[in-house]
Amino acid sequence: MHGTDTGRTPAVCPAGGGGCTQGCGERHGKAAGNLGRETRKLSYWKVSKPLFLPIAGVNGAGKSSFTKSRPGLLERMPVLDPDATAKVIDPANFDGSVLAAGRQVLAASRGRLNAGASFAVETTLSGNTYLRMARGAKALGYSTAMIYVGLANVDLSICRVQRRVELGGHSVPEIDIRRRYPRSMANLKAALSIMDFVVIFDNSTDAGYRLLAITQGGSIQWLEPVPGWATHLGQGT
Repeated sequence: MHGTDTGRTPAVCPAGGGGCTQGCGERHGKAAGNLGRETRKLSYWKVSKPLFLPIAGVNGAGKSSFTKSRPGLLERMPVLDPDATAKVIDPANFDGSVLAAGRQVLAASRGRLNAGASFAVETTLSGNTYLRMARGAKALGYSTAMIYVGLANVDLSICRVQRRVELGGHSVPEIDIRRRYPRSMANLKAALSIMDFVVIFDNSTDAGYRLLAITQGGSIQWLEPVPGWATHLGQGT
């Protein structure tokens, strides 16, 4: 979920406008093409049970770009996106619509669970809402999986949000980005022991999304090299 504060200073790239050298100008189109071979490995989506699929990552990581570039991966389920919902509620007042959008997406998620229907939902994973929901989904007979898109550090997260604003997208207050980054990383580690499967991508460079790890039942299979931001997740088996 994006920041709900209004009237505060938006994210500003630490390197200054136009001077960021941390991969702010990621090329999602190129990355999407490079993912074809890698995502064919993800046979987890071929499940007989309904699937609960959070698409998670820090602000500016490229969650929405990922889902839009992988229509085949998600063609059989809706993607509940708080940001897109906020834009529908009031296109002229994104910040003022964020809280209502969050409530609407949460209600829609619960509705899907009650109906036993598969769905994906975008989240920064900075709170525990969707971890708790995953436990509840498993109790209801769901398969649970997560796609997580990570960035090297919080400054890069700030840069990416600034770049999005320059391209006409929505902003997030820098204070919110800095607060959420470590929480999201901590919750990713917790997710490894909760979700049936977790697929982790690194989107820190202009090369785009790189498949970094696939986990099952807490066991991690790494694709070297492992970036520093992911070392807290532990060693593979």
